[in-house]
Amino acid sequence: MSLHLAWKAPEFDGGAPVTEFEIDMTSPDNITRGVYRGRDTECVVASLLPGRPYLFQVRAQNRAGPGPWSVPLEVISGAGPPDRPKEPKAFAKSGTSANVTWDQPIQQWCT
Repeated sequence: MSLHLAWKAPEFDGGAPVTEFEIDMTSPDNITRGVYRGRDTECVVASLLPGRPYLFQVRAQNRAGPGPWSVPLEVISGAGPPDRPKEPKAFAKSGTSANVTWDQPIQQWCT
């Protein structure tokens, strides 16, 4: 699953042209990593897990260094197929019938 991000350059460049942008992503397990660094004002972030929340922040840099991070953008990735149901359980009711039950999948990827 992937997500297309787009942003605009800051209104004030600090007195020097913006040379690049940086995007950080915080994943559902609370790990933050850089997912983009370059001159373009858009990128595609791939390998997202379905139905999970992600936080994205962008900042611009010029020859003086990086500016402040943007306000975080929370995105919930799209739905995906459900997990496998738990193993079924069968209980004999009589010599000719049985009762079969199973639990729903833990994650059904609904958003």
